[in-house]
Amino acid sequence: MSDSNTARVTISEVPLKADQPSVHEEAAARLRAQPSFTADAWQVITLSSRLDAFNHTELVQAIHEALAEGAKRIALDLTPNKFFSLNAIQFCTSIARDLAYDGGYLALIGCAERTRRHFDIYGSTKQVRFVRSMDELAMDSGASINIRPRAISPEAL
Repeated sequence: MSDSNTARVTISEVPLKADQPSVHEEAAARLRAQPSFTADAWQVITLSSRLDAFNHTELVQAIHEALAEGAKRIALDLTPNKFFSLNAIQFCTSIARDLAYDGGYLALIGCAERTRRHFDIYGSTKQVRFVRSMDELAMDSGASINIRPRAISPEAL
């Protein structure tokens, strides 16, 4: 009972998503081929006024891109930030621990006292540097600062 107009597709003929390189992997490969900074420079990612479930993946992607480029020092500019989600705190704590293990650093610039207390409660402040400004970050570490080209912005609701 085969209809000549129907096509049979077996599972082996359908490409799996894992078999295709993601856009993120391709971009990271291009950036690794042509690094635009030195590994000891601070890579600054500017955050929006809110970091929540709507834009958490943008933060993860931006940090992973910086790591793929070989960054050892990543700073998050929290100056305009008013809300930092628990998921973001836990993710940043994990990244700080990984960076510290490899001799790197995670710094939070202009972090509100409330956010810092949340780091104390829900994450860890052992491997995170807290500085008031980019000037303080540069003076404290003696390293150059590169501001990443895009900021993490809130999703339009």
